[in-house]
Amino acid sequence: MELQNKTISNQQKEKYRLGKKHSPETLLKMSLAKKGKPTWNKGLKGYGAGEKNAFYGKKHSPEILEKIRLSSLGRIPWNKGKTGVYSEETKKRMSHHKLKGRTHEEIYGTQGAKERKELMSKKMMGHPVNQKTRDAVRKNRATQKFPFKDSSIELFVQNLLKQLGINFYAHHYISDIEHKYRCDIYIPNIKTVLECDGDYWHGNPDKYLSLNEHQKKQKERDNLRTKELIDNGYRVIRIWENKIKQLSLYELNDILSKQ
Repeated sequence: MELQNKTISNQQKEKYRLGKKHSPETLLKMSLAKKGKPTWNKGLKGYGAGEKNAFYGKKHSPEILEKIRLSSLGRIPWNKGKTGVYSEETKKRMSHHKLKGRTHEEIYGTQGAKERKELMSKKMMGHPVNQKTRDAVRKNRATQKFPFKDSSIELFVQNLLKQLGINFYAHHYISDIEHKYRCDIYIPNIKTVLECDGDYWHGNPDKYLSLNEHQKKQKERDNLRTKELIDNGYRVIRIWENKIKQLSLYELNDILSKQ
């Protein structure tokens, strides 16, 4: 007897692909055909056998749990390569993540973003960065737009400057000092650097009686850069976040007019 060709045609495959469902009559036939027949794993040792299962009601002993824990120490996570970095496939998935390009504030809210940034800052404490890495970061920042998004206080001051008709550069790269960096605002015709200092990140003494390690280091960097800027003929103006929130157009004009 010649065997029938049961190969599924392309037309049938297309029907299945489009989500075609069985008719009620076919579903009834399938139900009746299975009626009274045990499932493949019913009653098998260790597979859905309930109280008959050899492991029913049993738990690992503390000694076994400790052995499992110790055997897992030092293992590289499944989604990391041999060197401990993410694989190219994982990077690709992460790059298409729906949260890509969004700020911490947009994702976690203002208060949540602040708490998360503080936590990240604490985690980085005590992790030294070698000079090679510092030079690479500095070189990269010289050619990139940084930060990617202006802070609210920077935007507020920029808006006031526009109303005053003052030309300025946002995040201008200062390259003629030893500790090169991008300032918040640079006004070229009066060679003035205007820094909008966040109360937390720069350690406002009016709000924080004792500073943490991050704030102390940032204050040292601020003082060092301010001195280098002044020595190179720049005028430096620093305004705290709490002052900027109450700053008027005329007050900013007075600040800039003072020599």
